[in-house]
Amino acid sequence: LLIRPAIYGLAALSLVLVLIIPAEVGRPIHMSPIFALHMSLALIASALLTLATFYGVQLLYVNRLLKQKSAKAVSERMPPLLSIEQYFFRLLTTGTIVLLIAVTVGFIYMDDLFARGQLHKTIFSLAALIAFGSVLTIHYWRGLRGRIAVYYTLLASSLLIIGYFGSRFVRDILLT
Repeated sequence: LLIRPAIYGLAALSLVLVLIIPAEVGRPIHMSPIFALHMSLALIASALLTLATFYGVQLLYVNRLLKQKSAKAVSERMPPLLSIEQYFFRLLTTGTIVLLIAVTVGFIYMDDLFARGQLHKTIFSLAALIAFGSVLTIHYWRGLRGRIAVYYTLLASSLLIIGYFGSRFVRDILLT
């Protein structure tokens, strides 16, 4: 409920960008089916993990309202804290599994994962996968919940964002 404005805002932004950016920009000249599968899985994982991160932020917000005994916390529009936490861990689990599959497909079928232009993506994606996997492992084995789980998810999401978008920044801006 609370993340709807962020989701709708990002959807509107993506529609505007589709209209503004020329169709030729960003399309590879040749895309094999395996590369298309790898990219599709990576984008789906990124979307799921971004939604999980938004749910994590919402979890922190509702938790803070409850601890402050705010009147907003008892509003009928406010979702229950446990429901938010369940969605958070479901999205986190699903996104991590899809990311694991994307990375596995990349390692098995793609030759240039450690090439100069791809090294940043590979390293940061692996670091994010390890971070997301660690959060989930500790959650399911030791019961990790709440703020610490969300903070580690924010860290892992930052690594993933740097891996997907920051590698181009490093390659095009810092290394030129």
